[in-house]
Amino acid sequence: MHTTRLTHVVFLFALLFCLFLICTGLAHAAAERTIVGSIKFPWVDAKNKAEVVLCENSGRPAAFLVDEDEPYAIQRTLRDVCGDLYDITGLVFPVVNTVPVRSDNQYMIIAGVAGTSKPLCALEAAGKIDLSSLSGKSESFQLATVTDPFPGCKGAIVIAGSDMRGAIYGLYSLTQDGLGVDPLRFWTEKPVTPRKTLFLGKMEHLEGQPFFAYRGWFTNDEDLLQGWHGTFHKIAPEIYDVILATALRLRQNMIIPATNFNVADPIDRRMLKMVKDYGMILTTHHSQCLGVWGSDWDSYWHSKGMDVEFSYVKNRDKFEQIWSDSANAYAPYMGLWQLGLRGKTDDAIWSFDKAFPKDPQGRANQILDAINLQRSIAKKASGSNEVPMTVTLWNECLDLYLDGYLKLPDDVVVIISDYHQGNMDHLDKMGLKPFPDNSAGVYYHVAYHDDHDSHLVQTVHPQRIETAMKLIKKYNLSTYFLLNVANIREFVMGIRGLADATWTGDYNAEEFYQRWCREQYGDKAAPEIEEAYKEQFALPSRFGDKEDYHLKVQGMIRYGVLILDAARRRDFSKKWAGLWGYWHQGKSLRETAEWLNGLATIDAPKWDKLCKRMDQIEKLVPASRRQFYRDNVLLQCHTACASTKWLRDSTRSALQYLDGDFSQSRQTLALARPSIDYVLQLEKKSEHDKWAGYYSYQPLTGFSWALKACDAFSKALDHSDIANRPLLARLDAFTERDYSRLAGFGQTRWGYTGSLPVEPTGCSARFAIKDPTQKPDLLVLDFDSIVKGPVKVTVNGRDIASISGERISYISIPSDLPPADELTVNLSYDKNAQVSTIVDLSVYGVAGETEKD
Repeated sequence: MHTTRLTHVVFLFALLFCLFLICTGLAHAAAERTIVGSIKFPWVDAKNKAEVVLCENSGRPAAFLVDEDEPYAIQRTLRDVCGDLYDITGLVFPVVNTVPVRSDNQYMIIAGVAGTSKPLCALEAAGKIDLSSLSGKSESFQLATVTDPFPGCKGAIVIAGSDMRGAIYGLYSLTQDGLGVDPLRFWTEKPVTPRKTLFLGKMEHLEGQPFFAYRGWFTNDEDLLQGWHGTFHKIAPEIYDVILATALRLRQNMIIPATNFNVADPIDRRMLKMVKDYGMILTTHHSQCLGVWGSDWDSYWHSKGMDVEFSYVKNRDKFEQIWSDSANAYAPYMGLWQLGLRGKTDDAIWSFDKAFPKDPQGRANQILDAINLQRSIAKKASGSNEVPMTVTLWNECLDLYLDGYLKLPDDVVVIISDYHQGNMDHLDKMGLKPFPDNSAGVYYHVAYHDDHDSHLVQTVHPQRIETAMKLIKKYNLSTYFLLNVANIREFVMGIRGLADATWTGDYNAEEFYQRWCREQYGDKAAPEIEEAYKEQFALPSRFGDKEDYHLKVQGMIRYGVLILDAARRRDFSKKWAGLWGYWHQGKSLRETAEWLNGLATIDAPKWDKLCKRMDQIEKLVPASRRQFYRDNVLLQCHTACASTKWLRDSTRSALQYLDGDFSQSRQTLALARPSIDYVLQLEKKSEHDKWAGYYSYQPLTGFSWALKACDAFSKALDHSDIANRPLLARLDAFTERDYSRLAGFGQTRWGYTGSLPVEPTGCSARFAIKDPTQKPDLLVLDFDSIVKGPVKVTVNGRDIASISGERISYISIPSDLPPADELTVNLSYDKNAQVSTIVDLSVYGVAGETEKD
């Protein structure tokens, strides 16, 4: 009896001991992947308690010992870390490169790659440190204090990486985890905490491998970054240096450097070299397969004196040639090859290749043939059969994949995009099964540029990111995570949280809210700002039944512009209603304007209230963080508020114009423009210090369009009698095309066709008069931008005007012009004149009945 009881007791203790070991092991495993800033450095308050003295008042600081043979990327990171330490201590930390026979430095910081660094190898050989835990790991690092590492040196902290990037992350950990330096410090301008003494106690930490093997950024639609520092269309090298360094500080390893880059361009090639030198993995966009943009096609063949049809079906050998040339040029830089087959723009190949099969299986076969051809090209260019490759299933390719037509090779990583900004809910609707390990990843947007999203205001909020991360893990999209970061500055909150998540694989919205608000704005203001953030993320006008179907800043601006332009042209065709996509298809101009006006009228007071609340919260923010609060919180809230008011007033003015109430329409239009001017004034205030000129070039925000639309609509009101004139002829410069979206959702894209080609010295349009019995009386010329002229205008051979410095012109047609069934309008100008796309060319007749809707 006693024996049985004793056996049970022993068994119970053994079980508890096993559970203890398991829990300890799990805790240790969890601790191996920590977010940036969370590794605990045991700083002590007295020198006699320290293992390592990094600095003591104004005395000589510890020296960095880094092998001179370490890669440039590590040496460059050392420059950043020494800069951090200088900002904190005011001291210049010396750097030595060779293993000392006898050290002149009492304390050292020894950093490098385990197994190749001479100082680390010397320490291992002497039994001073064990780095075996790093063996076989990727991008890991170990931190440990060592007593008497070399003769003459009392103590050192060792920062050992399993590889180059592991060493880089470990070096940044010293100041970011150890001393609270914000990894986004360039963008947030968060000041460091000064320290006169840095006494470090005994330390040992192993940072494990990241959750996602490939983690990185796509600086997409980067208009603000391109215009900053006056470069235009290219990001300045000094800014690209900061971008790469920030990504590495956040333990990212992959980059798509720009929306459009070309290895043949010397400026772009310098950028690609920077990516390689900084230790990052270069890859390309889903429309830049093997480094080739579809838009490169014509210029490539023209440079060879050829004009080749863009048709994979007819000219497979030509595609092989351009891909091979590109792959060979990119091979010294490329780390991850993007495969696929798309059109000249970010559209399906069959939108441009008219010989492409019509049936889904035929289309899939051609795309797969192209992918297999690209695989062989990439392997040959790289000189290896083990080449990392991806295929991004974007739009049409995802449909073919889901329907079973497109079966991809096993050696490519399948990439699936979010739907709209950060929403991954469609994964549950696709019928997907979890992918095998190392075979799938995700392309995610914290910023998105399209017809209704925001290019200036963060809208992908922590709750949505948490939901998305759970789905990403559920379907094991765990190999690759590409984040679209746009211009970075506006989206630092989302960027920071997602960088942490790509390292650990976990994301908790409430924990992140609290940590971000506390770190950036202090304990007192944090709870208030957190609640204000949540209210802001819930406010944008909802246009559909999904959580992320919101009309945001860019949509507000653009839709107001389109409604004003459509109203002044009296263009009531359904193509305008089609611009709102599947959620408002087929409505008339009036119904669409009323719908948009209703949304904005309801939401504008809510935004006003939130802005006032956020203005009051500023008083709680520490003085050192108020400028960032204004730049990143207040600016975004007020921009969203002003954009909502713009949509309300612009659509109301258009409706009043349609009702013939021109006087009231003018008064309401006078309320619309100040909303845009207000945002531009706020932007100017955010162009302080190093940010001077940051908003000097912003073609994608839509503000310039809004100002042009106001001017054009004001001119239409000056010629309000046009409402009583019949429209006799119009050259239509707009088009639309339908394409399928993820999980079968439809959407309509639009743009200028340039129906009237603008030639170097002139252009001409001929069209039939709708009603020859009506006499042409007024010509309206509407350009996309202000015309630098002069431009001579003739109608049926008669000179009628000369225009310059105008975007829109109302030109009287002589009453003695002979009647004609056709009308020919000619524009002629000097070869140096700047003439843009003709958006609209309309001819109106003498007073008569108004054209009906």
